[in-house]
Amino acid sequence: SGSSEAHMWNYVEVDGTWYAVDVTWNDPTVSGDAIADAKIADMRELSDGKHLKLILKKNDRVLEAIGFGQGPLAKKLYKGMSVYVSGNIEINDYNGQPQMIVRDILYK
Repeated sequence: SGSSEAHMWNYVEVDGTWYAVDVTWNDPTVSGDAIADAKIADMRELSDGKHLKLILKKNDRVLEAIGFGQGPLAKKLYKGMSVYVSGNIEINDYNGQPQMIVRDILYK
């Protein structure tokens, strides 16, 4: 309907497993996709630091990810860092490759 509400998910690690905790609505489900323990292979800011472009690597797989409005995190993240990323994986119209539109990035 064109409106939006503020919403917050927390990600917690219990005995080596990551769980999503909905602190806003107490909803135990996560919609979309999530990748745990991905390494940042490369990273750059876009649009004067407003957005963040990531190259994520896990095992032998590589995935491009873009975080709209996530640019300020560039000061806290670094290459080689392990992150938990949630969002939606879709096909990039420009190159036909899968990419993640990042909703949240959890880092230690």
